[in-house]
Amino acid sequence: MSTSGAMEQAKAPLPPRNQRPGMQYRRFGRTNLPLSVITLGGMRYVDGWTPPPDRLPPAMVEQCAEMVRQALDAGINHIETAKGYGRASTATGACSASSACRAIATTS
Repeated sequence: MSTSGAMEQAKAPLPPRNQRPGMQYRRFGRTNLPLSVITLGGMRYVDGWTPPPDRLPPAMVEQCAEMVRQALDAGINHIETAKGYGRASTATGACSASSACRAIATTS
């Protein structure tokens, strides 16, 4: 194999995470990571703003886990969160960690 062939092979984009037929993907900036064109916004889950702020209600975790599962099944590999979303970011992280999730999470 020539050195130019090896260089071309090294620059090949990574396969899309969680790729599903029918979903479109775009390169994420300069990272070469394929990102689904549809994003799961992780803000509005049941009891997301009810006190106490340091506890995740079981209904919220269940709803979040179901939404993450459905998004992954549809080929969505981008979950957007932010500090202003309250406990939703924590719930998304807990669900993603427990489900062998292969998604890209972004936060602001």
